[in-house]
Amino acid sequence: MSDILKSDIPTTRQIRQELYRSYTEDGLLDIALGLTIGGFGALLLVGQPWLVTLLGPLALLTWYVGKRTVTLPRVGEFLPERTMQTRLSRFALYLVALGAGALALFVGVSLSGANPAAAHPLALFGLVLAAGVGVLGLMVKAQRFYLYGFLIFAAMAVGEAVNAQTPGIDTYLLAVLLAGGVILISGMAFLVAFVRNNPVISLEE
Repeated sequence: MSDILKSDIPTTRQIRQELYRSYTEDGLLDIALGLTIGGFGALLLVGQPWLVTLLGPLALLTWYVGKRTVTLPRVGEFLPERTMQTRLSRFALYLVALGAGALALFVGVSLSGANPAAAHPLALFGLVLAAGVGVLGLMVKAQRFYLYGFLIFAAMAVGEAVNAQTPGIDTYLLAVLLAGGVILISGMAFLVAFVRNNPVISLEE
């Protein structure tokens, strides 16, 4: 009997994991990513590249305001300082390793006489960006970001390949815009589910 009761009682680690999952499953990070990727394609498509620099701050502002107005009233303040510091440190190390690997690959291929970066620079940019999104997913323990990374790379690679065959239509930017839109819609779906499953905490009740 005691063994059954013990098995039904969640451990502190399980509680923290569930709380962290709830904190990161609000879709806000997805929305911020979708706005950035989709906004990049949209702004270049309409000929306003100078506005691209505003996408980063806009995405961060969207995430921050959303956390304060949507997430925290429902799950409370959750700041695992040691855990977040560890994950941020790992994120930085992963990015350094990613950059070093990309540089080594580029140098190695260049020394061999081939230059795929010159032939497919946009696809290469998509690959690096997709890897960064994958690392982000690893940090927040959200496997859907791996799919986002693949979607971004596929959109940029296919868009670049088709672009040369469709004069007058920038299929690359259209593909990037579409990928960002899909990520944005996915984030909105997660946000709606989060709000539905997590009512606002009322201290008066």
